[in-house]
Amino acid sequence: MSLSLAVAACGDTTNITQDTKGDGKACVNAVCPDNSKDTEKPEPAEDSSPSPSESRNPSPGDSGVSGDTSDSETDGSTDSGVSGGATRSVEGERFPTTVRLSSGNIPPGLRNSPDDCTKGCVDWDAEDLIVGNEDFDSGFLAWCKSDCKGDRTRYFAVKLSGKYSRFDAVFGISGESPGEDKTETLRVAVADHVTGKNLYSDTLEYGKSYPERIDISGVNLLRITFEGPLRHMNGAVGDPTIYS
Repeated sequence: MSLSLAVAACGDTTNITQDTKGDGKACVNAVCPDNSKDTEKPEPAEDSSPSPSESRNPSPGDSGVSGDTSDSETDGSTDSGVSGGATRSVEGERFPTTVRLSSGNIPPGLRNSPDDCTKGCVDWDAEDLIVGNEDFDSGFLAWCKSDCKGDRTRYFAVKLSGKYSRFDAVFGISGESPGEDKTETLRVAVADHVTGKNLYSDTLEYGKSYPERIDISGVNLLRITFEGPLRHMNGAVGDPTIYS
């Protein structure tokens, strides 16, 4: 036997036909039993999450991280060559984008020549340096201490391994050189020591500064050489800085 009823089914008044022979249940007094198997259930909310295939294949440029995730290089350097400690990644390898070579805190392996007087006096971290007519907090200084008759040669070697493209520095004769004859000059040369290619050379006069920006792209071993009466005139480099 069938019976037509108007009942409140979960908040809605609905005409239903219920077979009294069956074991069907209906909402009574507008209350649906929790364990009702036949009670009409609300449709589940549409799932807005991406499908597994979409999760595995993000759209181009979507890294899944908020903010700008484009491949960029952060460079904290300024024209003064002071390093901001910035780095960039190249196939998993990290190396500084700017290195001030006279900072006293450069990455291991860059210095490729002595920092003492065993084979000619050189100082990688000379402080309060006067180069020509300019003052610097630090820089290179080359001089001769013994057996200094005639011209002598001193050099600084920097192992770049082809990772840097630019070398900025101010060359000159130290303003504290002990020589009385201020007309004496020094020769300076910057070269790719592996290929022998000359990148920069000049004759330095006392009291003059020589700022230079030198292309060092592809250079593996950079060599800065001073030659001349180094006992009287000391070679100097102010704020030597390399950039990747």
